[in-house]
Amino acid sequence: MKRIFTLALALGVSATLFAQEDVATLRKTATEQTKTGDYAAAVTNFTKAISLQEAAGVTDTSLYFNTAVSAYKGKDYQTGAKYFEKCIELGYQKEKCYKFGGACLQNLEDYNALQQSMTKATEEFPANTTFKQMLSTSYVGQAKPKMDEANKIIKDAEAIKSDVEKYNAEIAKAKNVFKETLPIVEQAYQINPENKSAIQLLAALYGNLGQTAKANEMKAKLK
Repeated sequence: MKRIFTLALALGVSATLFAQEDVATLRKTATEQTKTGDYAAAVTNFTKAISLQEAAGVTDTSLYFNTAVSAYKGKDYQTGAKYFEKCIELGYQKEKCYKFGGACLQNLEDYNALQQSMTKATEEFPANTTFKQMLSTSYVGQAKPKMDEANKIIKDAEAIKSDVEKYNAEIAKAKNVFKETLPIVEQAYQINPENKSAIQLLAALYGNLGQTAKANEMKAKLK
């Protein structure tokens, strides 16, 4: 029985060594692929190395980071966001990972996730103005679909303009959407008063809600 246990232990050690040799090979191959700009292949090999490491119970933060960077450069923003977030969770190069992870989320137009990430980033790195700008952008990104929705209601209502009651009901519906959207855009502006998109949206919102003085104030800022 003792011999069997010793053999099993030896086999386990050998398997681990082989796995680590495979990781080293995959890492080297992936690194070379990044140098030639073949980022998709690099991500594939880096993630294979990660799988082997995790199966062996090893956490290699540099592998996560290199995978994230390669994915970002290769415009695989979904993978990039995933591994930048992993690095943040592990406390590895957090400021840099917040920045590029945020860029991934922005490219994915996942503005809810961007808001959550940049809220944490601004709390941890209050002096970093990029994070404030990206947080402001996350609110604008959430507001734009609502603006499109309200504008579409108004446009479609033109077809029933002769029916005053129905037309007014649709315009009231659009105004309610504008009212729901206003605090979101005001938050974006409060975070970053230089956000041109926020200023443009505020000018339109204030105008649509009959707040002429505020609308003119925003229009003046655009000039």
